[in-house]
Amino acid sequence: MTRISQSLLVFTAMAVAIVGAVEVFGTDRTMSPVWYGPYLSSALNAEWGGEFRVNLGEVVAFREMSPLQQENYRFARTDELQPYNHNPLGFTYAVIAAKAMFPALPDARAIEAFQLLVHVVLSLSVIALLRLRSHRVLFLLCYAVNPVVIHFVTLPYYYFYQALPSLGIAALLLRRDRWREAVPTWLIVAFGALCAALAITFLMRPTTIAAIALFFGLAWTVQRKWLVIAGFTLFATVVGTGYVASEKNFWHTAYVGVGAYPNAHVQGLSDDKGYELYHDRTGVVLNASLGGNYYEHDVIARYGEITRREYLRILQDDWPRLLRNAAVNFLQGFSIGYMSGQPPWVQYAIAGSGAVFLMLLLATRQFWLAAALAVTCATFTPYYPPIPAYMYGAYLLLVLGLIGIVQRFLPVIGEGGRPESQPPDALTV
Repeated sequence: MTRISQSLLVFTAMAVAIVGAVEVFGTDRTMSPVWYGPYLSSALNAEWGGEFRVNLGEVVAFREMSPLQQENYRFARTDELQPYNHNPLGFTYAVIAAKAMFPALPDARAIEAFQLLVHVVLSLSVIALLRLRSHRVLFLLCYAVNPVVIHFVTLPYYYFYQALPSLGIAALLLRRDRWREAVPTWLIVAFGALCAALAITFLMRPTTIAAIALFFGLAWTVQRKWLVIAGFTLFATVVGTGYVASEKNFWHTAYVGVGAYPNAHVQGLSDDKGYELYHDRTGVVLNASLGGNYYEHDVIARYGEITRREYLRILQDDWPRLLRNAAVNFLQGFSIGYMSGQPPWVQYAIAGSGAVFLMLLLATRQFWLAAALAVTCATFTPYYPPIPAYMYGAYLLLVLGLIGIVQRFLPVIGEGGRPESQPPDALTV
C-alpha cells in the first residue's frame, strides 16, 4: 500500500470516528424556536444584504409544534413577510448554504448535516497540519470527538461557526514555515474561501471580530502581502454588502451578566432578570415570544435605554466588583468556561485552572496562542461570563495549547515520535 493510500485510509477512518461520535454524543436539543425559527423562515425569502424578514404566522406555528415536528418541518416561500429586528442576519446565509447542499433534508436536519460536514473538514484540516501522530490522536480525542464540541456541532445555531476564526489562526500558527514558501493555487483558493467564511461568521456573531482581526494580523506576518490584501478585500466586500443592522440590545446582555456572581443588584444569570427590570420601571410586561412587544421598535429602544442606565449605575456604584467579575471571566476563558447553575466556588476554581493554563502557555512560549485565546473571549468577558456557547471558538485553541504543553513537558518518543529531520508543531515563537 502506498503512503498516499495509507493516509487516505487513516483520514477516512478518523472521519468515520467523528461521525460516529456525533451519533453517540449529538444533542437532540435545539435553541428555542423563538430564536432559530426566524432564520429558517428568512432563508426561503432572503436577498443578499436585504432586510431580515420572516413569515411571522408560520414561525409562530413552528413554535407550537412538537420537537419531532420541528425537526422534520420545511418552511415555505411566501411574499407575506414582516421585518424581524432582534438578531443579526448572518446565520440566514448559513441556512441557505445548508439547504442548497442538503436539499433532501428538512430545514433543521440540513443545518445539522452541514455543520457536521464543516466540523469534519475543520478537524481533519487541523489534524493534517499536525506533524506528530500522538498530537493528531490528542486532537482527535480532545476536540474532534469531544462531547462538548459535538454538542454545538449538532445544535442548529450560529454558535458553532465561532470555530472558523480559530481554524484560520491554527493553520497559520502550525505551519508558519510552510506559508512563507511559494503560494500554490490550492492555498490561494483555500485562503479566499476562509476569508469569505470569516465574513459570514462576523455577520452571524460580531463578537468574533477580535479573533478575525488577529487572523489577518498573523497572516500579514507569515503570508504573501498581496494574498492577505486580496483576502481582506474579499472579507470587507462580503461584510459590506451582506451586513444588515439589527436592534439587538447590548445593554440587556451587560445588565444580565452582572448576575453571574453574587451581588446586591442582579440575582442570578438569566434573561428574565432584564425583563423583570423593564416591568419594574414601566409596569409593562416585556413579552419576548414571537409577535410580542419585545419586537416593537419603540419598546426595544426604551428597554435599551433602561438597561443602559441601570448597568452604568451599577458600574459607577460597584465598579470594583464588576472589575473582579471581568477578571474571573477572562481567566475562565482559558479553561472550560462558566458553568451555569454552579456555586460561586466552582466558578472561581475554574478561573484558577484558567490562570494555571495561561501560565503554562507562557512558560512554553505559546504567546500567539495565548493572545488568540485572550481575544477570542475579550469581546464579551468584560461584561458577561464565558458560557460554552459564547466561548465555543476557544475550544480548538485550548486543545492546541494542551498539545503544545504536552510537547514541551511530555515529549513523545518511539514509533509515534518525530524524525530528527522534522521540526515539531510550530506552536511556540
